[in-house]
Amino acid sequence: MIKPVGQKYSMKDVYAEAIRFMKDEVKEMKKAPLTPAEDANLELLAKKVSNEVIKDMKI
Repeated sequence: MIKPVGQKYSMKDVYAEAIRFMKDEVKEMKKAPLTPAEDANLELLAKKVSNEVIKDMKI
């Protein structure tokens, strides 16, 4: 869960939540462990998603 730091969220918190959520969802859909390529792609996607979240939240 993303926790506020005062009135703000840290980029690290947003990224960690995004990557955790994505990995959990893909593992559940796939019903198998992630391959290294899938893991790397999810990390790139999590970075992009967390950057958009930060932009939208104006943090």
